[in-house]
Order: sequence, then C-alpha cells, then structure tokens
Amino acid sequence: MTSGLATSWVFNWRADSWYGKFESETHTFVDGVTGHCVLQHSCAENRKIWGQSHFIGYQIQGLDKGRVHVTLSILDKNDQLLRTLLEEGTSAAPQETDFSKYWGKDFTPTAEDMAQAARADGSIRLRVVLRLFLDGLA
Repeated sequence: MTSGLATSWVFNWRADSWYGKFESETHTFVDGVTGHCVLQHSCAENRKIWGQSHFIGYQIQGLDKGRVHVTLSILDKNDQLLRTLLEEGTSAAPQETDFSKYWGKDFTPTAEDMAQAARADGSIRLRVVLRLFLDGLA
C-alpha cells in the first residue's frame, strides 16, 4: 500500500438504551480490513456487581496492529456533541495499537449525560471518528 495512506470513518450509531450491549454497523476500510464499535453496560457480561460503569470501544479486524487517531463521543438529542469519552492519537502522531482486542474506555455516564442524550424512545446516539493509517503495510 502507498506510504501515508489513511482511511477515515465518521459514523453516528445507535444504542437502544444505556443498558445492554450495542454494536455499530461494520465499516470496511479497505478489502479485508473492517471496524466496528461497541457500547456495553457493566452487567452485560454477567458481572455480579450491578453498577453504572460502561465501556465504549472499537475493534479493527483484518490487521494485527496499526496506527489510529480515534475519537468516541456521546451525542445529544439533536446529534450535537455532548461529551468526548476517548481520544487516542492525533492525525500528526497516531496511536500505535494492537488490534487483537477492543480498545476503548470505561466510563460512568453522568445524570446530565443520561438526560441530555436520551431520545423520546430511550435510545442514544454515539459517534466514532476513526482514522486508520495503513502506511507501511504490505
């Protein structure tokens, strides 16, 4: 692949509520390289402690490792940025990442987050902005 090649993904996706596990649609960056995001409440994996902790993250498949600039955010009822939960790397200095697992952040939504993000049907919207740098790959 061409040196310096980067491919970007900006995607608003839906979680039906704050509770459960919700995945975004899968995005294809290039042939054989895909990505998706997840929002998961702490009890979704049968953990014994019920809490307000959540995990938001992304996973790239088709590559063992690479470099990224990623931002994961909560949107308000009008699809405006409410709060950025994670930013890794920058366009000028991407984050070196091992893609064998989900990468992301544990967080606890505030009462304000929950009130300002919830739509009439109880769903919330999230945004991923992910720039995957493919330079140096065969």
